[in-house]
Amino acid sequence: MRTAQKPNFFIIGAPKCGTSSLINTLRWHPKIYVPLAFEPQYFCTDFPSIANYTPESYLRLFDAVTDEHKAVGEKSVIYLYSEVAVDNILKFDPNARFIVMLRNPIDLVYSWHSQLYYTFMEQIEDFKTAWYLQESRQKGEGIVPRCKVPFALQYREIGALGKYLQKLYTKVPREQVKIIFMEDLHADADKVYKETLKFLGVPYMPRRDARSLNTNKRHRFRWLGANLAHDSTSRVSRAFNKFEKLPVIQKTNLRYWLHEWNKIEYKREPLSSELRQMLTEEFRDDINNLAKLTDRDLAHWLP
Repeated sequence: MRTAQKPNFFIIGAPKCGTSSLINTLRWHPKIYVPLAFEPQYFCTDFPSIANYTPESYLRLFDAVTDEHKAVGEKSVIYLYSEVAVDNILKFDPNARFIVMLRNPIDLVYSWHSQLYYTFMEQIEDFKTAWYLQESRQKGEGIVPRCKVPFALQYREIGALGKYLQKLYTKVPREQVKIIFMEDLHADADKVYKETLKFLGVPYMPRRDARSLNTNKRHRFRWLGANLAHDSTSRVSRAFNKFEKLPVIQKTNLRYWLHEWNKIEYKREPLSSELRQMLTEEFRDDINNLAKLTDRDLAHWLP
């Protein structure tokens, strides 16, 4: 029986690997509690621009936890890359369980770039151009104000899954870590779900599929997406904020519906064979390291 209303498991990464789908599936289980807050990022105190919770406000996210909830968790994919997040979590709960989701880093970074461009954290639409800007951006050049964590633009680091899993294993016993490959989730989601419940120590109940999240998307009109963003300070955005406060408009949730209408899910053009080969060589050693760490044959990632 739980004696405190606080999380005991953490989905810590990697981005674009199915983490949102997994946590939203787990949310339906009556013995699991997950707050609605999207990526609290509380424990990554080395990224102060996004770690906005106090100890009190963070724990309030779990106020609805009861003794019926045997597993309580949250998802913040930046934790995998943070220098301090895992240490902070272990101080918070030495027995905490960690879930890490993985995929081919080449597909990961390409998808990640698309996500950043959609959310206006990346202003370069062409992935190849953005890739070759990493060194200058590491010096603080060419970073838009909306990108609160410039590290997010370091695609080479975001894809270095072997490197960061190895770091995790130096701090956390392997029995407290659950590895999930995105390709396994796609191949047999129910099997992955059952294994995850076992890892979390909760009984099996038929899963309820969550809607597909974090799919590849673009704006119908990019200027509209930029002005609908809550952090926009443009003249159009300020006018819309005033309009939105009119009583007759408040009831319509106009911003949400405009946002949904402006969002188009689409299949992105595949990487060129030349660029894919370059990225394969870039990540080859890290993939081989990841294969050893997970005792998994990843040869199909290295054509």
